[in-house]
Amino acid sequence: MEAEYKTALNEFERLNGSKTFESTYPYYITALYFLDKRYDDVLSYALPILEKTKQEYETEMIRIIAATYFIKGDLAKSKQYYDKFQQQDQGKTQNNQDSYQIAISPIN
Repeated sequence: MEAEYKTALNEFERLNGSKTFESTYPYYITALYFLDKRYDDVLSYALPILEKTKQEYETEMIRIIAATYFIKGDLAKSKQYYDKFQQQDQGKTQNNQDSYQIAISPIN
């Protein structure tokens, strides 16, 4: 991970527990874990956050979770989260990579 990303991650992690920013900083931590290929950390961090709090960038967090499951080879879970992503996103931000991963995930 590039030094700037590590610095950013450290700063966002310092916000853990902050009520003021609790609806925003988890997205940035999740995204930085993903960029650093810390896929287990993405799931262990983001999933409980989404269960407990309402996130301003929830749709983006769901996309990252779906992509993480895809990378880890759990296509059924990936599909589950891509379905949630598509439902919330309504085609506003879905990109070619999302479409590809959605297309090759199993149909349940």
